[in-house]
Amino acid sequence: GQGARMVRFTDHLLRWDGSERLVELKLLPVENWMRDPLNSALDFTYATECEIAAILSNVSRLAILGDFTAGGESVAIDNIAISQPHPSEQPAYPVECQKGCPCRRHNPDIIRPSCC
Repeated sequence: GQGARMVRFTDHLLRWDGSERLVELKLLPVENWMRDPLNSALDFTYATECEIAAILSNVSRLAILGDFTAGGESVAIDNIAISQPHPSEQPAYPVECQKGCPCRRHNPDIIRPSCC
């Protein structure tokens, strides 16, 4: 299929003033991750726990856009690290998500795990 895409828009946490800084983002629903509808006529929606779990269970690509300025180009990202939480903090695949999600793209009345 066409897959799914999650994005994290910039906000007060991700504003850059030119100084060196550490930014840490977690893939949690409370961290303002948005699901891209892959359709410019539709709005982005906050990603649910099930959507995040489904996307992470089948990642094929990770892209980081590092341009945080509104003016001229000034990309300065280095030392990217991707890590998993300590085993005591590692979430299991949510039970609620094992039931599936509405298939928004085709028919919202159909619920399948593959539609998360």
